[in-house]
Amino acid sequence: MIYKNNKTINEWYFNDAELIKVYKNGAICYYKMVLGETPHQEPCFAVVDDITQYSDTEFIDVYDKATDKWYKLNNLDQYEQYGVYGEGRNITYYEGKLTIDNGYEYEWDGSEWSNLGEVSGSTVPDNYVIPFADSTVKSICVTNWGGNVVAGEITYGEAKAVTSLGSVFKSNSTIRKFNELAYFHGLTSLANGEFQYCINLTDIVIPPNVTTLGNASNQNYVPFKECSSLSGLTILSSSEAIYIDQIWGNNSYWQNSSHSNVPMIFPNRPITLGWTFGYADNLNNVYFHYSTPPANLANADISIATKLKNTYVPIGSYSAYNAVLSSFNKTVIEYDFETDSLGLLDKEKEWIAKTQSVIVYPKYYTEKDEPENNVVFTDMTDALAYQCPWVGMDVTIDNTPYLFGDAYEWLTKYGLFEVSGEYICDSGDKYEKMEEMVRNVDGTWSSQIPAVYEKGDLIEAGSSDCSSRLPDGYTEVEYIENTSSAYINTGFKPNQDTRITCEMQCVTSTNSVLHFGTGGWDKVNGMWLTYEAGVNGTLHISWLGKTVWSTYSSVHGDYNRHTYDWNKNNIYKDGVLVASNTYANYNCPDNLAIFTTIFNGTSYETSLKMLGRVYWFKIYDNGTLVRDLVPCVRDSDNIAGAYDLVNNVFYGSGNNNRFVAGDPV
Repeated sequence: MIYKNNKTINEWYFNDAELIKVYKNGAICYYKMVLGETPHQEPCFAVVDDITQYSDTEFIDVYDKATDKWYKLNNLDQYEQYGVYGEGRNITYYEGKLTIDNGYEYEWDGSEWSNLGEVSGSTVPDNYVIPFADSTVKSICVTNWGGNVVAGEITYGEAKAVTSLGSVFKSNSTIRKFNELAYFHGLTSLANGEFQYCINLTDIVIPPNVTTLGNASNQNYVPFKECSSLSGLTILSSSEAIYIDQIWGNNSYWQNSSHSNVPMIFPNRPITLGWTFGYADNLNNVYFHYSTPPANLANADISIATKLKNTYVPIGSYSAYNAVLSSFNKTVIEYDFETDSLGLLDKEKEWIAKTQSVIVYPKYYTEKDEPENNVVFTDMTDALAYQCPWVGMDVTIDNTPYLFGDAYEWLTKYGLFEVSGEYICDSGDKYEKMEEMVRNVDGTWSSQIPAVYEKGDLIEAGSSDCSSRLPDGYTEVEYIENTSSAYINTGFKPNQDTRITCEMQCVTSTNSVLHFGTGGWDKVNGMWLTYEAGVNGTLHISWLGKTVWSTYSSVHGDYNRHTYDWNKNNIYKDGVLVASNTYANYNCPDNLAIFTTIFNGTSYETSLKMLGRVYWFKIYDNGTLVRDLVPCVRDSDNIAGAYDLVNNVFYGSGNNNRFVAGDPV
């Protein structure tokens, strides 16, 4: 009943529809052209490097390169792995989601769960690599039976070919969990001391094909003798009958009085018992899932389990069980295994689902290209043939500068993002020069209303509002420049969810300069973006002495203006990813400074100060803008600094040195 999807993503979704590939918010995004009366573009799917760092919810389907898996947006606006889940149906959902619940498969159709029928058989492919929770168990399995299909791994096909475990696990005090034994479908017997003296083994799942479990003929054959920690023995239900003899042996889990309230659960399958309850002196509660009492129950030494108080049986089975157990003075109680209010079957359900079904994800058919910039095209036809533009990409088309806009079309650039950085809303002639190009359904381009970009933000054409964004008493300037030891204390302490975007330029020297940072010179408890001579750029995050990021190349090292985007664990220079690392928690104890770093509360670095300019500077805390610093001059005393549009605060230099102001805007 489990659906498998072997189609490529374009077959799965879009047939022959034209796909547009765009870089946006650190992801590669695919849109399709929708024809009709109002042609438009619809989001198809996105490809990201790390799903844990992707917060955009524009796309329902996202492929994560870090895990090589597909994710879908659920009803909680969270991305969860696409496929079969064993946790139940009422947590998260999305259209097309499949889940296993109590042995049945369900699909969410957009409004309700549809029962697709009982799960039966196995759809696990032979080349499926089994994931292990216990590295020691994995190593033993790979060494003895795996590694032939995938180096260093054991596949389902290799596991199910195993017919005997031998003694490879015996007396191993390191192993703790072996729930993956459930995949070993070739095993029919565990009755030869396989796990004796595994004193730290806590969890194991017996596969459904095992029909003989335990052996009372000789203590050397008892499979879990001396397994004093084994509380999580789960025997999978099956249509096949099983003979359960002596499992525990001396020093069993239930010989310890502190374990008396932990129940023993028998599977939903025909059972014959042997000396099953031997060495279970402190067992209080037993659950029989099968409606018919086990054969030989009266002779299974249930009387030896002297402290056994309650026997729980399925609804409607009281009379059958009580007829056998009443003479042993055992209480029989009916338990609803269907609703399973105690969650006794959760683990069994999980492993039935895992070993009967594996979703085959849609194949990711195009590798993610690294974004290019400053590409030269001979004409617009050449530009339209380019496969992977990205928002903000600078190109030259027929000797004319163009920018790829956030509406996914090429815009003539002309005065956009001029070296001066001046706004252009007060220059009417530039309105005439700039032209917004919109892509038609047939692939041609049409001129629309004039449009201008103000540092990345679209200003409606024809707008007459060119008033200052700063309050009275402040004059906006193109930049502020540090020519000595001036710096700005932003008053913000960065953490793992901080994003910093800015535009800066070295002017006097590129010899070991610190653009912005927080923390001491040794980079402990801090984060720095610096240029260090001879290294061509460094990015540092250190926390409690652990360097999360170290040296990266191509960060800076010249006298040109550059934009930087430090977004959590990714660093972009001029829109191009230049550094990335694993997302890690940290909280800096000192405030972030511009042109230097602050450490020990108030001290600041002077030897690595940056002699240069800042054109704009923004700080985000987990997506929320908390600082929007605009270079300006305070009119009352002619002091240059930066005005924060978020908190309406003016930041001058943190010491007696002053900034030099650029031209007024």
